[in-house]
Amino acid sequence: MAQTSFARCGQAVTIAVSTLVATGCVDIVANDRTHVEREEKRFTTTGSPLVDLKTFDGAIEVGSWDRAEVLVTVEKRGFDHSDVASIDVETSQNGNDITVAVIPHNRDVQMFGWHRRAASLFVTVPRDAQIRARSGDGRIQVRDLKGEVSVQTGDGSIRIEDVAGAVDAQSGDGSIRVDGTLTRVRARSGDGSVTVRAGSGSSATDNWNILTGDGSVVVELPATFNAELDAHSGDGRVRVDRLDLQMQRRDDRSTVRGRLGDGGRDLRVRTGDGSITIRQF
Repeated sequence: MAQTSFARCGQAVTIAVSTLVATGCVDIVANDRTHVEREEKRFTTTGSPLVDLKTFDGAIEVGSWDRAEVLVTVEKRGFDHSDVASIDVETSQNGNDITVAVIPHNRDVQMFGWHRRAASLFVTVPRDAQIRARSGDGRIQVRDLKGEVSVQTGDGSIRIEDVAGAVDAQSGDGSIRVDGTLTRVRARSGDGSVTVRAGSGSSATDNWNILTGDGSVVVELPATFNAELDAHSGDGRVRVDRLDLQMQRRDDRSTVRGRLGDGGRDLRVRTGDGSITIRQF
């Protein structure tokens, strides 16, 4: 099976070079009528780049390496080649500011509840890069970065792992998970659980705001974390475990306000329906 797949990929490269004038390989998967074409974009950088990524429908995955280069693989999908050919990849670079935007020529058509077209981005960046990523409909995953991360999806989960710095994450419908040495967290889901794991060295250099319309929230903090806590659940219990909390207010288990450590910036946590747990990491 693996040898057959490789042979098909090799043939696809020949077709892409001679007739499609595209990089990468073309796969046609008969059992789900999906036509796939891949295209690579490379950018040389110096210092800490700001990478802005956007797709109308599809996943975005970002990882890091120790090269002064940004590599973006665009995976375009459609029911046939004409679908894929109607997807544009627009790029620009101004110094260390890099933009990659995937845009369809015309309005998308749904078949059996699926969009005819989608385009996912698989991106590798220098470890200290700053990331801005937006998908109209798709999951977003960012790993192993030291720069600021700001991501948004209309519908899909968000996973931000092993990062250092400030994080902004927003999903219209999907769970959010943030993990790292954090200085600021703004996480909001219209419908989904939210988990924030702030490891050793994390601190509130700015206000934190963690919110979901419907779902549980778990926030794990270092024992030395300082903030003004304001946590409330519309229909659920709020618990604070193994942290230095000077309680100021508690209402029917659904609201907790108080000072963590020496206080300082705000830590605001909200859920419309679900439990809230704030505990030591």
